[in-house]
Amino acid sequence: MPSKYLKFFLLTTILFGIFLFSASLLNAYSLQNINEFTQQTQTETGLQKAEFAEVVAMVINLFLGLVGAMFVVLIIYGGFLYMTAAGTTEKVQKAKKIIIYAVIGLLIVAAAYSITYFISSAIEPETPEQDSDQIYQI
Repeated sequence: MPSKYLKFFLLTTILFGIFLFSASLLNAYSLQNINEFTQQTQTETGLQKAEFAEVVAMVINLFLGLVGAMFVVLIIYGGFLYMTAAGTTEKVQKAKKIIIYAVIGLLIVAAAYSITYFISSAIEPETPEQDSDQIYQI
């Protein structure tokens, strides 16, 4: 039974992806200039050009948000197992392992984030200091 639903899901996803890809290609070929296509896409979607480092930072932040959510789910699951163990040592040990591994994983991710933040701040070009006498127009 699950295999049938999995095949249906995969087929639907593939067909939907092909449809989206072919529609974007047809739209791209209907325009004479690819720059015009990118400008039109940027204005329609509200997206702007971004530096590679900014895109990487956004992906890292998204990943860290997902890892944080997974951490919360694992802590809740481990706590639930611990509370419903009813004194069974096997269940208590399993719950403790889940909680300990979740905390260790969170520490590893936090260390990785701090390392990437340190490296990216070291690589970033320094901005020149602004004069305090300048008047900015809004």
